[in-house]
Amino acid sequence: MKPAWFRFLLLLIVCLLPVAGSPPAAQTSQTRPNILIIVADDWSFPHAGVYGDKAVQTPNFDRFAREGTLFTNAYCASPSCTPSRASLLTGRAVHQLEEGGNLWGFLPQKFATYPDLLEKSGYFVGSTRKGWGPGNYQAGGFAENPAGKSYKSFDEFYAQVPQGKPFCFWFGSQDPHRPYDKDSGVQAGLKPEAVVVPPQFPNTLEVRKDILDYYLEVQRMDRDAGAILKRLAADGKLDNTLIVWTSDNGMPFPRSKANLYNFGTHMPLAVRWPGKVAEGRCVTDPVELVDIVPTVLDLAGQPRPPVLHGLSLASTLKQGGAGPHRDVVVSEYLENEEAMAISGPYKLIIGSGKRRRRDGLDNGLPLSGPYVRLYHTRNDPMELHDLGTDPEHQEVVRRMKK
Repeated sequence: MKPAWFRFLLLLIVCLLPVAGSPPAAQTSQTRPNILIIVADDWSFPHAGVYGDKAVQTPNFDRFAREGTLFTNAYCASPSCTPSRASLLTGRAVHQLEEGGNLWGFLPQKFATYPDLLEKSGYFVGSTRKGWGPGNYQAGGFAENPAGKSYKSFDEFYAQVPQGKPFCFWFGSQDPHRPYDKDSGVQAGLKPEAVVVPPQFPNTLEVRKDILDYYLEVQRMDRDAGAILKRLAADGKLDNTLIVWTSDNGMPFPRSKANLYNFGTHMPLAVRWPGKVAEGRCVTDPVELVDIVPTVLDLAGQPRPPVLHGLSLASTLKQGGAGPHRDVVVSEYLENEEAMAISGPYKLIIGSGKRRRRDGLDNGLPLSGPYVRLYHTRNDPMELHDLGTDPEHQEVVRRMKK
């Protein structure tokens, strides 16, 4: 038998060899999470089973939310694809992003994006389907889409992740964006009588069927995202992956997308990372999607850019944790010169009246002249009763405009 000192030395060599011979990326993967951002295209709150919708089936999002932290008052930076996604990537408010605040514009490269920051710190970065856009990212100085190099699928990306290196991936579903296959929801077995029609829409069979067509694509988004989660679980990577699941802006219906009303700006949002993010928690405090960038960077142990509009939710996501309190939530639609603020029970929408869109989504707003609209969101959650000219609410209007 070998002497005790020899056995100890042999054990020491065996233990040290993997450490001494491992590249830096393999070491960092043990302490840094993989990061997966799931972004739907035109999906409004509360259209998921976990939020109480009985007509749409979202089993993957529902399970995901129960295993993590669910937010009930999350708002996008803009009710339009390009500016909303620019804010999601940079953590900056839309008005800070120059051309990045416009639909079909470009995002100047001088505004740091979290995929670039993580790639520089050793992450393997990629995206699939709809990343930042629509727009011309080359005009902003980017060689690849700001959401990350584009791959045909998550599987193609995943096969190329170097061994031991953490990854950051953006899954940009193109659902439930229009156009829809007419009556596809009914043909798939969804029930018109189960739809709760928002009171700002006509409660007709035609409208119910159109909503079901939208729901069918929500379900496809849920299924496609669930396939990625299943793949990560099969490889034992799911629980070491920080996952954020949300949408860019609201449903493609009147008084929704391209408008600052509730169905245009109020977003689904859930975050999951076992052991680091509280399980089964529901956060009712208001948050903005620009908060995602500082949150992801904090949880990944990465420094933040010096200028961010977003606030980190890292402490909020801990079990029993409390995060930064927002006195006001803001969303902007610069192309139409409109802005929204939510503070306490009130929501204010102001605009110049110079709306540029001519696609049937004007919804009765004036086409010239400034306007102010005020809603008491607790008493009037569907924002049907404008208090903007009510003499008793002028002090609220003055305070919120400021």
